Amino acid sequence: MQGCRYVLHVASPVSATLPRESDELVVPARDGTLRVMRAAAQAGVQRVVQTSSIAAICHGGEVPDGHVFTEADWTDPAHRNNSAYTRSKAIAEKCAWEALPDVGRGLEWTAINPGLVLGPLLAADTSPSIELVRKCMAGDLPGWPRIGYPLVDVRDIARIHLLAMTSAAAPGERFIAAGRWFWVADVARVLRERFPAYRRRLPKFGLPDAAVRIAAWFDPVVKGQLFELGRRREVSSAKAERLLGWKTRPEEDSIVASADSLVRLGVV
Repeated sequence: MQGCRYVLHVASPVSATLPRESDELVVPARDGTLRVMRAAAQAGVQRVVQTSSIAAICHGGEVPDGHVFTEADWTDPAHRNNSAYTRSKAIAEKCAWEALPDVGRGLEWTAINPGLVLGPLLAADTSPSIELVRKCMAGDLPGWPRIGYPLVDVRDIARIHLLAMTSAAAPGERFIAAGRWFWVADVARVLRERFPAYRRRLPKFGLPDAAVRIAAWFDPVVKGQLFELGRRREVSSAKAERLLGWKTRPEEDSIVASADSLVRLGVV
């Protein structure tokens, strides 16, 4: 980091399946973030932008009717309705903010909290975030579970990192970076309309929650998402729009770009 003015801390462990122990994700996420902070401070870096997640904002506990999550909300990592990943993101970001006054030496810190990141792939080695589209296109989902996410495009996430790195309004702030909520059924609908050749593979009906729980016995990816079943968590990116001038592109475009990449790269 010597000679660097800005640092983007974008790496954190993520797994599509449940790890044996939460600490497999929590410890490297937390300790890695604090190592970045200490090294940046020692090198005289001006600002670090941390890639956090909405997992650090809107998980753990029930969602009140009509509640829209903002940057003022925090995930309770101790709540039983958490995955190892949501716990790791909440702990890593919270520890960073708590440690900053003592370690920072004047270091500026900003956190970006993306939703489910879709969009064009660079290689056939897909990430867990693209599993939703891949499973739909590959015919791995006979029906759609009551699971959903606020979506965002990877190109828009890259853009908000650059804005957070250089904007005078960014230091000391966290920014939700996510668009509209899409159920798996909504994603399947977009794919059915835009990829008619794959219609026979795409999910065709809704799955009862009981069936999803049974499927989780055999599919570790499904098991890792059971805590999301039936929960809708709307988020607002109004702060990023207001302070950074950032906006998302249409979520349908991101879904289509993901699928186009999967087909072009021979993944499905």
